[in-house]
Amino acid sequence: MATRTKKEETVTQQETVKKPSQSTRLREIKKNMKNIDVEVQNLSQGNFVYAKGSDILEINERGETKIVSLDLLSAMSKSFLEKFFIAIVDVYDDYDKNDVLKVLGVEDEYSKFDISVEGVESFLDDKTSVDDFDKTLNSLSDNLVYRIAERAVILDKNKQFD
Repeated sequence: MATRTKKEETVTQQETVKKPSQSTRLREIKKNMKNIDVEVQNLSQGNFVYAKGSDILEINERGETKIVSLDLLSAMSKSFLEKFFIAIVDVYDDYDKNDVLKVLGVEDEYSKFDISVEGVESFLDDKTSVDDFDKTLNSLSDNLVYRIAERAVILDKNKQFD
């Protein structure tokens, strides 16, 4: 008498979650600007103050961060972000930072460098060759190079720059 055994099969079913297209994500961000929180950091050497109606953003010291609505940031002149008086360091509410940067029109400025106080300080402290340092500076926007140079001068005056 022949005995048959049944082979057990394990089937793993993978669910594919379709990621919304970029244009869909950008439309959603624009629609929900008032509800999206963004963390910004003061990169200037002094106070940063912006007021529009009852909305006020005041960051007193370099490196200090505040959480504001994306709506407030979008109402500001784009030059505050392009000239790096303040920098976007984080985005909350499960939105992608790069999508938010794109909505604000500053994604190119942020694509080549860690734009934060820590990023600037790290870049200035890095012991790279002069050629690598020069190459990096040449790849950055003039506004960011200005902000880095401004910080280097302050550090040098305070005898904190090698």
